[in-house]
Amino acid sequence: MVARQKPSIGTPWASRIARGAFLRWRIALTSAVDRATDLVAAIGSSIRRAREATRSLLARAWRTAFIGWRTALTRFAVHARKAVRGLRIGGIRRAARAWVRPSAAPGLDLRDVPAAVAASACLIAAAAGFAVAAGLRSGPSLWSYGATVVVWSAARLAVLRALAPSAGIDAGAASVSWAISLPPFAIGAVPGLGLAAFALSAVFAYRALVSFDASSRNALRMVAWAYGSHAAGVVAATIASALLSG
Repeated sequence: MVARQKPSIGTPWASRIARGAFLRWRIALTSAVDRATDLVAAIGSSIRRAREATRSLLARAWRTAFIGWRTALTRFAVHARKAVRGLRIGGIRRAARAWVRPSAAPGLDLRDVPAAVAASACLIAAAAGFAVAAGLRSGPSLWSYGATVVVWSAARLAVLRALAPSAGIDAGAASVSWAISLPPFAIGAVPGLGLAAFALSAVFAYRALVSFDASSRNALRMVAWAYGSHAAGVVAATIASALLSG
């Protein structure tokens, strides 16, 4: 009599366990992949929304800033027109003396400011004309340079006048100090020298404010706000332009 081989009962159990483990592993892996895909999609969507929100915010900030500068520039033009009518030629001589030695700023009064601004404008225009004749600037570059000088000069005047009371001087002294700080921007007509013009103008403004008995600390604070706002505005405009063009 031949003995029969008994069927193994371990193999089916091992097979079922392995198959169940594989199914669970596959389900877990699929779920993990799905969650990772959803997470990546959510992150990408959040980045897109954040970028769009940033663009929108910068666009609104840019429009608000532009409207503010345009209003300030309009007011400045109106006051400048009135001041030009009462232009005092002797103010140019006194302004030139203060440009050479900013500590002589108290020798000017508020009625000399239009003459000082007119003389500065002529100097800056002559420098710009030289830059164009030498091929250093083209038409669009020249207009950009001129607009930058006019807009930011008006903004600095507003800041200096607003901070004058807290520095213990009157707004007229701040206006005179501002007028004395304009000629260095003629250097900025040459591309690459804008930063030098910016720094030299800040030094002129600081020395003029100190000559009006503003403390060194207050004069430095006023100059920092006036010129720091200019620098921050340029940086913000550059970032906004890059984002909006991208």
